[in-house]
Amino acid sequence: MTEWSFEERDCPICGEGRLESVPLGQRGGAAHHAGLGVETTLVRCRTCHGVYPSPTPIPRESPYQEHSPDSYFRQHDSAAKVRAGERLALQAERLTGSSGRMLELGCGRGELLRGAANRGWDVAGVDLTESYAAVARSEFGVEVEVAPAESAQALGQGWDCILLAAVLEHVYEPRVLI
Repeated sequence: MTEWSFEERDCPICGEGRLESVPLGQRGGAAHHAGLGVETTLVRCRTCHGVYPSPTPIPRESPYQEHSPDSYFRQHDSAAKVRAGERLALQAERLTGSSGRMLELGCGRGELLRGAANRGWDVAGVDLTESYAAVARSEFGVEVEVAPAESAQALGQGWDCILLAAVLEHVYEPRVLI
């Protein structure tokens, strides 16, 4: 089971002091629809209006390693996600003028990247959890670096498109990542 530490932090988006936040409600634990995670209070920053947990729970290791890929992604339709990746790649092509190199941070099992690869993109992913990365490699042919998104070596390479699909809410240092 994941061990957590709790830190009082300033707003992770704008850096404003935590005394300038407004309590909104609870998240995680008993407040989560499946009882997952640890319970904490959500607050809204008075300066930028960003929402973040206070105190911020920080896992000592990947909190997702407790969940198999099948159980964590049980509500996901893999074929639909591959098609969504194809649509995202098409949108990126319209913006950039062609296919190119695409990186996804928090790629999970790699379905979105598989869709982009189907459209001719050179793809790679980053995920925190080895078992999810293993599925991306074996089932979807996507190479994945296992690392926190904020410190991934892949960020030092050149990319035409970087995806963060449902990822920012899982990042502990969003200003560092962005």
